[in-house]
Amino acid sequence: MFALLGYVGTPTGTEHVKVTAPAKVPLVGMFTGAEALRVPFNRYVFHVRASYYDETEKIVEQVISTGGQKIAVFYQNDGYGQAGLKGVEIAMGKRNLKIAALGTVERNTIKVEDAVKTLQAVQPDAVVMVSAYTSCAEFIRQMKKAGSAATFYNVSFVGSKALADALGKEGSGVAISQVVPFPWGTSVPVVKEYQAAAKKAGFATTTSARWKAF
Repeated sequence: MFALLGYVGTPTGTEHVKVTAPAKVPLVGMFTGAEALRVPFNRYVFHVRASYYDETEKIVEQVISTGGQKIAVFYQNDGYGQAGLKGVEIAMGKRNLKIAALGTVERNTIKVEDAVKTLQAVQPDAVVMVSAYTSCAEFIRQMKKAGSAATFYNVSFVGSKALADALGKEGSGVAISQVVPFPWGTSVPVVKEYQAAAKKAGFATTTSARWKAF
């Protein structure tokens, strides 16, 4: 095997490295922002995404810059969720702030009732979310039903379209961080290069053409 491309997940990724690194097989483009795959440096792991620490730093910066102070975290109880939680803790610590409340959900479930009760009790200005789109969507719906006025911030792993489709009209007040350039814009040089290469290869590069292709 020459290389492994586009593998997904934090818990799985940390296990992959235990096998691929000793075998000197490159692991390219892991779909995770976990710090465990970045520190210590591994010459056989090639990242194309920002880390969860970077994402959560920018989310906290955004909340604070728009007047929010009380930030809670809803996270999946596994390596993925804990990586995002750690990023928020670091970002808050840099600003001498503490997380207002924590809520968890078990992987592959949507049992969010306890998390909703805990977080809504503190009435946060914003909730940073580090979980799958199904549990995030259920959490957001239940928080809104409980009267929450918080803005809900998701790290990029959640999947923008999947979460938007799951929420429908209830998607107002939800934000998702973006860790790669918007592929259908034209203002970023690397996107122009991508579009030219895609066009040459016969792939659709505009938003309208993309949806027609589906």
